[in-house]
Amino acid sequence: MKLNSFKFISSLLAFILWFSWTYYINSSSPNVLTSALFQGLYSALTTLLMIYMITYFYNLLPKKKIYFTVPSIITVAIATLLIVAIHITIHTYNITATVVPTIMVAFLFSLYTTKKLIQKDQNV
Repeated sequence: MKLNSFKFISSLLAFILWFSWTYYINSSSPNVLTSALFQGLYSALTTLLMIYMITYFYNLLPKKKIYFTVPSIITVAIATLLIVAIHITIHTYNITATVVPTIMVAFLFSLYTTKKLIQKDQNV
């Protein structure tokens, strides 16, 4: 799978997964649709941006195994700060349950993306 199709498929799947999760976990909230739409859109856009950010930090750092997780940590930390701040602003009912699974999956996705970059470098 090429990196271009990978990022767009990942983005679409992120929207569907996190829209559904947020709708489910906040179903008793009067603004459930707002929270779910925001989380889905944010996840889709962040997925695209995360790939670029991980690539940027990956290329910035020396190519040593010790730096494997650094691009993921930086990228997910930035994304987490933004998502929590926005959910507070839009008054999402259950922010912790909404955001924690997203953060965990985002970190795993980031590690996977970094691994794909390493494999791409090794094939060149």
